[in-house]
Amino acid sequence: MRKAAFKQYAIPILLIAFFYLNCCGHNQYGIVTKKYILSLDKFENVYKLSKIDKNKLDKIKTLINDVQIEVIFGDWCSDSIENVPRLIKILEEINFDMNKIKFINIDKKRKLGIELIKDKHVERFPTIIFYKSGKEISRIVETPHPTLEDNIIDILTKK
Repeated sequence: MRKAAFKQYAIPILLIAFFYLNCCGHNQYGIVTKKYILSLDKFENVYKLSKIDKNKLDKIKTLINDVQIEVIFGDWCSDSIENVPRLIKILEEINFDMNKIKFINIDKKRKLGIELIKDKHVERFPTIIFYKSGKEISRIVETPHPTLEDNIIDILTKK
C-alpha cells in the first residue's frame, strides 16, 4: 500500500519540480543565449530603453566583419545589466551574425560557469573580449568609456 501511495505522488511532485527548475525563475549559468538574456526583466528593460548612437553604427559595421566576441557577465551585476543589453542592441542594429558571439553567465559566488573562463583572466564583469582569427585583439572590462560604441570603434581600429 505504501508503494502505491509513493508512486501516486512521486511522479506529480517530480514533474512540478522539473517544471519549476526549468521555467520559473531558475537562472542559467555557463553558455547562454541572447533570448535567455533578454528574458531577464532587468536586461529586457535596459534593452528596450537603450539609445544607440546611430552615427557610429556604420563605422562599427564596416570594421566588425571578421570579429568574434565573447561576453562574460553576471546576471546579478549592475554593469552587466547596463552594458550587455546595449551590446546586443548595437549588434542587432548592424545585423551582426549572432553565431559569432558567445555569452557566458557566471553566478555571484563565481562557481557556476567559471570553468569556461578559467584561462581568460577575467576578474570583473562584464568582460567583452574581441577576437580576430581566433586571437584576442582587445577587451572591454566593466564600464566602457566614454561609450560602448566608442570603445568598440577604438578596439576595431587598432593596428
